[in-house]
Amino acid sequence: MKIKTQLLVAVASALMPVIATSANPAITPFGYVGVEGSYYDIQKGKNPDGDVHNFWQPAVHLGWRINRKFSLQAQYGYGETEMRHFDEDIKDHQALLGGRLHSVYDVFWEFYPYAGLGYQYHQMKPDNFKKSQTDAGFAEVGLQRMLGKHFMLDVGYRHIITLDSDRFTDRQPYMALNLLFGQKAPKRIPVEVEEPIVLPEPKCKDVPAGARLDADGCPVMLTKEMHITLHVEFEFNKTTVLEEYYPDIGEIAEKMVEYPDSTLLLEGHTDNVGLDSYNQNLSRSRAEAVMQVLVTEFDIDPSRIRTTGMGASQPMADNNTEEGRAQNRRVEAIISGKKEEIEMLR
Repeated sequence: MKIKTQLLVAVASALMPVIATSANPAITPFGYVGVEGSYYDIQKGKNPDGDVHNFWQPAVHLGWRINRKFSLQAQYGYGETEMRHFDEDIKDHQALLGGRLHSVYDVFWEFYPYAGLGYQYHQMKPDNFKKSQTDAGFAEVGLQRMLGKHFMLDVGYRHIITLDSDRFTDRQPYMALNLLFGQKAPKRIPVEVEEPIVLPEPKCKDVPAGARLDADGCPVMLTKEMHITLHVEFEFNKTTVLEEYYPDIGEIAEKMVEYPDSTLLLEGHTDNVGLDSYNQNLSRSRAEAVMQVLVTEFDIDPSRIRTTGMGASQPMADNNTEEGRAQNRRVEAIISGKKEEIEMLR
């Protein structure tokens, strides 16, 4: 009994620093119950009269996983065998208590290794002989693997050294299946999360890429103004628009389409030959002739066009020469307008 007490004290003393250093309060402990099957390989003794055959031994155990690195396990096993040199059946009762140090890293296929130390007590009961009791210490190594959330597979090897004078060295490979209980979700440290910045939903859709946006998510609009002057000359005393000026008139039409809010003023002019009243009407007729080209040839709305006759009141060249009078027989087109377009990022 004294030897048992000393051994338990020694094992506990050796394991307490491990418990203290490996304890991790962030890992929630859990318990488990399990069944084990092992093969007990018994060393032959110096006195062959006490030898028994190897045998299979089932066992049940209860364990507690203190944290990820350390666990304790108590076990009871029972097996039947017979003596090697006598026709005598043997009933073996085994109890053990041990501690295991676990690795947090798996070796393969999520199998996690461990190593352990502990105390083992044997009681063998022959049918016709006096029962024998054996105290032993053991060291073990093994692998564990989780099978789902509630089951754990355990495969290992136990090396047993008896504490009596014979110093037997026995071997015990084993396999166990454990049912876990008492698991709790690990404590989580609350993390302060900043409230996400919620941007207002843009009021405008189908915004082109690269556009500069205002606070409402709409493109910034720029106002673009336009002023263009057209010069169309006429033959003496005629109002027919020469075809050579059609391309210039067409450019005016294109701008009026581009600037849908624009308006056009057509001013007719003459040279100084003739009466003022005649020249006034002639100049207006020339302006209306250009307007007719814009309407019929380029589909410009006539409501956007104004015409006026200036007569010979605003010459642009000297009326004393033929060349100057030809330049004064003209229509000037003044288009003005503005449009809004999207400002793009540069």
